[in-house]
Amino acid sequence: MSLKSVLLSTCIALSLIGCSSKQATQLGLGGGTVAKYPQYMSNAEICETYLYGRATTQTKVALASEWNKRKLSRKYCDKKYNEYYATKFAKWVTGIKSEQDAVDAAATVLPAVID
Repeated sequence: MSLKSVLLSTCIALSLIGCSSKQATQLGLGGGTVAKYPQYMSNAEICETYLYGRATTQTKVALASEWNKRKLSRKYCDKKYNEYYATKFAKWVTGIKSEQDAVDAAATVLPAVID
């Protein structure tokens, strides 16, 4: 790679750090189709598919069921959707977690499968 392409890539990456998920989606840089079962989705994926129209292979009923089980709210989703990536990174580095994120980690307990 040439120096010019490296600099251009670096500038683009640095400019995206100042974006929120909403802004990245508006630029066409949002994630693709979510092809997981709702119980395996993160809170962000549930919010994006259920509220903001991100493509998924799951039904609205399945998403709504998981939404209710995790006790998510529009307020929580709007807050996370508008949070800047730089803020998310800083919280990750410092280990800061919100109360709802702790619920996300322990949200689903699946039954054991016995063969």
